[in-house]
Amino acid sequence: MPVASIFAYACGESTSPVEQVPASITLIPSTVTLNALGETQALTATVRDALGNVVDSAVTFQSSDQSVFTVDADGVVTAVGIGTGRATASVGSLSRSSDVMVSQVGTEISRASGDEQPATVATTLAAPIVVRIQDALNNGVAGLTVTFSVTAGGGTVSLDSATTGTDGTASTDWTLGTTAGAVHRLIAAVGGVGRTEFTAVGLPDVAESAAITAGNGQVQPIGRILPVALTVTVADRFGNGVAGQNVTFAVTSGFGEITPASAPTDSLGEVRAQWTLGTELGAQTVDANVPGITQNPLSFFAEGTNLTVSGVSPDTLVEGQVARVTGTGFDTTTADIAIAVDGASSQITAATETTIDFVVPRTPCRPARDVAVVVTTTNGGTAPEQTKPLAPLSFVTLSVGEQTIVQTPADFCFQFAAEANDEEYLLGVQSTASGAELTVATVRGEVTDGATASPSAWTSLQAAAPVTGPAYVPDRVRLERWRLHREAEVMLRAAQRDALAAAAGGRGGAPAGVRASAAGIPRDVRVGDAVSLKIPDITGNICSDFFSVSGSVRAVGTRGIWVVDGSNPAGGFEGADFDSLSGLFDDVIYETTTNEFGVTTDLDDNDRVVILITKRINEANQFVLGFVSPTDMLAPDRCESSNEAEIYYAKAPDPGAVTGAVYTRDQ
Repeated sequence: MPVASIFAYACGESTSPVEQVPASITLIPSTVTLNALGETQALTATVRDALGNVVDSAVTFQSSDQSVFTVDADGVVTAVGIGTGRATASVGSLSRSSDVMVSQVGTEISRASGDEQPATVATTLAAPIVVRIQDALNNGVAGLTVTFSVTAGGGTVSLDSATTGTDGTASTDWTLGTTAGAVHRLIAAVGGVGRTEFTAVGLPDVAESAAITAGNGQVQPIGRILPVALTVTVADRFGNGVAGQNVTFAVTSGFGEITPASAPTDSLGEVRAQWTLGTELGAQTVDANVPGITQNPLSFFAEGTNLTVSGVSPDTLVEGQVARVTGTGFDTTTADIAIAVDGASSQITAATETTIDFVVPRTPCRPARDVAVVVTTTNGGTAPEQTKPLAPLSFVTLSVGEQTIVQTPADFCFQFAAEANDEEYLLGVQSTASGAELTVATVRGEVTDGATASPSAWTSLQAAAPVTGPAYVPDRVRLERWRLHREAEVMLRAAQRDALAAAAGGRGGAPAGVRASAAGIPRDVRVGDAVSLKIPDITGNICSDFFSVSGSVRAVGTRGIWVVDGSNPAGGFEGADFDSLSGLFDDVIYETTTNEFGVTTDLDDNDRVVILITKRINEANQFVLGFVSPTDMLAPDRCESSNEAEIYYAKAPDPGAVTGAVYTRDQ
């Protein structure tokens, strides 16, 4: 072919693009599952020509049942009702479909209404108890069975179980038991979802009865205030105290005084009055009246005696020596007499109507001082106390350079009389036990009221006995166990340090101490609520390795929330244990810890520390008793195991050694 022809052909070649014709369509995913109304998922449709090239063609989407789901122009499927159908993508005559299944999975149970109502005992609450079950997008879930059970207060419900309606709610009527107070509790539960707790306050019924509950039949010297207040309790038909009922008191014999003469009952249905006896010997009476009560009047009586104490001799009482009380109206039977000296009981050796002989009690190494002497007799009551000087049985007297050795523990008390000049004494403590044993000694010094001790002398006493506490012999098994606990803790801290060092180099996330998400356990959590938490795996990387735990709340205190892993071994802590532990943490442990180290953070905004009792600690290391994890101070995008909360992970009791070693509730 001539060159000229080739050139002419090349110049005349067409440059128009070849039209792409759709030959197939694919749709991903092939199955769409939606578990909440309003939940969405996008479909991706791809159109290709016969050679497999992607064709840019408009795709039309269609729902087979718009009462179940819709599909928009971009292929986004939205759940609108429970059911199944097919979503179809079309281009011309080509089409492809995906199966769509819409259901509702309940994820949360909540108290819709009826909580914390007050009502008279043995009556039905004004409003029903209503719970609501919702899916992940807060839509009510219909058709679920809710069970209702009274857990405290002894009441009943109209329905033990009910099915949720279209709004996701179910209800029952609650009739309270017969006990007044905030003791009424009801649990609503749904299998696979959780439970929630309702409370109610029982109010007393109308006042029906009154009774004397304290202060009757006392014996005291005339003119004296009775030691026990006169107490009247007003109650309803179930025995609950009724508040606000006015009670009047009046002296009906003996010329005494009553204060107050009238007062309303308190929240327990009680009212109290002080009775000062008159000047008549023998029986004296007071009547109490409660309006509308058939038991009126309630009559108190007391006996006025001529018991008096005119003196105590000798002028200075001496420990261990006999002393005498003189007066009138004494019992003559020694068993009917009690004499307390500085609060300590005395031995009565003889008694007449006007004298009592007694042995001054020896107190546990107290200095000379003024003490109260109080005489009480069965038939005379308690006389006004007398104040007398008290001296020890003997004082230590040593010349300079002289020493004394005391070996009887009962004599380990050294009393030194006051002297005009300063004195110095050297105290030595020596143990005669074998070298394998240890006895701890305590030296305590005390001076008479008003006296002073040399600072250097007191410092010497402290230096001579720096260790204080009860005598003991170490338990070697216990010491070994604590040694292993300490070793395990050192290993745990090393693992935490390594994991945190790696996390510190990451990007994103909130810094330590900054709350980045909603509370995992809210401040209004209640006993019985289901919760989910993560536990760092201390055998691996505590940031990336963790266990997911489903548990339940067992106690909610002012400072702690106690949670139990649902998979713990049997035989663990019980309800009373959690009440005791919660009180100990609130009243002692939290206060002691914060006093020493400062207040805690509150990343989860619930004002409390979560204590999680879980077998995962047992399984990881039998010598780790529990720990707090610094990973909880980081955001989850830095440490996946973070709960962003203040949590203490504690070992679970395991009396059956399911997790490898016996560990009981008492250990």
